[in-house]
Amino acid sequence: RDKIESVRSEVPTLRNVFVIEAGGLNAIKTYGESVTDAEFREYKNASHGDDRATIVYTSGSTGTPKGVELTHRNFAFLVRSALQYMPRAGAWPNRRLLLFLPLSHVFARFMEFFSFGGTISLALSSNMKTMVKDFETFGPTLLLAVPRVYEKVYNAASQRAGSGFAGKMFMRAAENAREWSKAEQKGEKLPLPGRIAHAFYGQVVYKKIRTIFGPNADFAITGGAPMDSELSHFFNGIGMPVLEGYGMTETCGPVCVSLPEDNRIGTIGMPMCGITAGIAEDGELVVKGPLVCKGYHNNPEVTTQQITDGWLHTGDLGDISEDGFISITGRKKDLIITAGGKNVSPGLLEASVMTSPVVNQCLVIGDKKPFVAALVTLDLVDANNWLESQGAKPEPDLDALAKNAIVHAEVERAVNAANEGVSRAESIRKFEILPDEFTEANGMLTPSLKTRRAQIVKHYQELIDNVIYVPLKK
Repeated sequence: RDKIESVRSEVPTLRNVFVIEAGGLNAIKTYGESVTDAEFREYKNASHGDDRATIVYTSGSTGTPKGVELTHRNFAFLVRSALQYMPRAGAWPNRRLLLFLPLSHVFARFMEFFSFGGTISLALSSNMKTMVKDFETFGPTLLLAVPRVYEKVYNAASQRAGSGFAGKMFMRAAENAREWSKAEQKGEKLPLPGRIAHAFYGQVVYKKIRTIFGPNADFAITGGAPMDSELSHFFNGIGMPVLEGYGMTETCGPVCVSLPEDNRIGTIGMPMCGITAGIAEDGELVVKGPLVCKGYHNNPEVTTQQITDGWLHTGDLGDISEDGFISITGRKKDLIITAGGKNVSPGLLEASVMTSPVVNQCLVIGDKKPFVAALVTLDLVDANNWLESQGAKPEPDLDALAKNAIVHAEVERAVNAANEGVSRAESIRKFEILPDEFTEANGMLTPSLKTRRAQIVKHYQELIDNVIYVPLKK
């Protein structure tokens, strides 16, 4: 209230400010008592689905944030579409959701309306540090989080097991889960010894990991960044499928999401009910339907560039299978073109490196450079927990951690593992471990934990130019 009052003179249309904790709802009710039925109907009939409901700003991960104008029709359509497409998420009885995303994020805003339209009891939390405790006390049936959260759950389970007998059992159980999932994806079954082991690990290992998500967890959804396929296979194999979805601020929320009963790992599922997706000639994913925004606030030029004949140009490169499953292969603005002319999509490389228990963030670079490289930041708490699980001493700060030989070897292992999935020209040839972090506070992360590529490259320009890409001596 104080913030709003401090700018009241700049907002001539502002009339009243109500604070719920100070009797605001009662005040609104009192105002309503003086409105006649005729007046109410007049106001109601003057409202239309195409009226602007809100302006939500994009995260600005690839440029200046833009104000996206979303209508009542956008939200109402998408709620009905999602309930019809995935009733298990919000139309079955006694559904529960614990929401961590900030309400400035369009997906959080959409999930509020989805809860109103369905059967969900919604809880809000902004403290990621109490996440596991909140899962236990609230007991969500549906989990929503960026891939980084699931990476942390996996790494925490691995570190808790340690490096002794329990640690070896965890690694064998994790491998069995991935093998089971890969067989299941092919419509096959593991040989009998593998199935027996899977049943054994289900009681001894997998069950304990699933309890992290609370007593009622049914399935999980992720988005906002690529999910490493090996991590997806792990969670699928332990009986907690993490379904990948996709959406934008401009689409008011989700465009598509995998279904629990038809989860094809490596894809983002099929478009939800009433939504059409296609691939443009240059490989860009385009989307059409009543979920597409009205346009960009006070920016008609960008609106006409991004939305043509009702088709929203997403900026993401994709592919659609013959049976309608969509895959994201990269982002047009993030596409790295090396000096040798090789096109590299950094997302999957970054996601793979970030599965390491010591890595916090990874940014792949190399545009107009002779080879692909990476900037890596560490997680002090997680990395020290991992060091102790390996029988090594923890470090006091990120600077010491970045110089630790054991940590360096682990990052190198993660980079080498990421490189196995790409060609030599696309592989990370060199990496630098940074003694600091990418955060929202220093402008290098968006509120939804996406890296701001341009800002990071600018901040570390000297390191990039003089250390990673050592200039040729004249």
